[in-house]
Amino acid sequence: MIDNINEIIRVAKSWDRKTIYGVPGCPKETCAFFVRQVFRTALHESGIMRIAHSRPYYLQNQIPQLPTNENFADGLAGDIVGRKIRPDQMQPGDLLFFRDTYRGDFPAGSITHVGICIGAKGLMADSSGGQCHVRDAHKTFRDLLVEVRRPHCLVSTTRMTGTAISLKNGQITALVSGAKQHRLDLVIRFGNPVSRRVNIGTPQGVHSFGSFAASGSGSGSGSARKIPRPQLQHNDHAAGYGSGFGSGGAGIGGGSGSGFAAGHGGAMVGGSRGLQVLIDGKSFPFKYVTLDIDNAANGNRLKLFHHDGLTRVFAGGNEAKSLDLIAKMENGILHLWINGKEIGTRNANIRIT
Repeated sequence: MIDNINEIIRVAKSWDRKTIYGVPGCPKETCAFFVRQVFRTALHESGIMRIAHSRPYYLQNQIPQLPTNENFADGLAGDIVGRKIRPDQMQPGDLLFFRDTYRGDFPAGSITHVGICIGAKGLMADSSGGQCHVRDAHKTFRDLLVEVRRPHCLVSTTRMTGTAISLKNGQITALVSGAKQHRLDLVIRFGNPVSRRVNIGTPQGVHSFGSFAASGSGSGSGSARKIPRPQLQHNDHAAGYGSGFGSGGAGIGGGSGSGFAAGHGGAMVGGSRGLQVLIDGKSFPFKYVTLDIDNAANGNRLKLFHHDGLTRVFAGGNEAKSLDLIAKMENGILHLWINGKEIGTRNANIRIT
């Protein structure tokens, strides 16, 4: 959504005329660190970008490609971070790459600086030698712009396209490959589709979702109703995960229930650690998956991010090792089950591309 781009702009501008030295992990050369810091602050876990060890710019221009890391400008200049776009398509949130902005032990033509587009006509936020700026990229680095990239983490969270379910302010939208749906069964599984139950406190070697207090009944308007949990193949649900998500509410749009409450019973252990997406019972191809669901009762949030082969799940700010989510949308009503328990929420966003 546009809100994500606005947040990137806000965070980037907040650094203007300040020094980034002093932020934990900040290196001597700060341009790439600044970009990564802005995206992490604005988009949280989904703003984490990989290191681009393969950089097409060097191959296309026959420039020797030296090793890079997360603190080098060209460590962001790869397809694993974002797709290349034409400069005339530049928009806020895009990464701008410049060559030969200073001398060093690298070949002529090398990418030596990166900034973030935050406005029209090349307005850019960047950092050099610890000092952060908001300035005109074209005037500052005249004729040195060599590449513009649109980060995958931004695209996957800003547009309602592809395959998605969105619930906001009581409005539900569902798409599959861009086509609007009136009913949809979606399953997302990560980390232990499997095998056996164990009795827990917190079993050794198994990370729980963290404790979620059962803070009273959910509320709100809507025609939510309790329906039986769908039958799952392969006995995929155990009776809770660690202290995961607990007693179920009566669906979306309101109703009773405590949502993300303290779980009880068995934990899922063993099995595959991969991410699986099923739509209407069939495996669905994907490259990027983002999931953000909040709890109507106590404000805890569940997030999942799958970008460039890396999957991370967070519940209430704690990283989790497993997730089994079912979303069933029919007749304008959305029901969600997390690890076998139906929960209530007023806001949910799931994107699959």
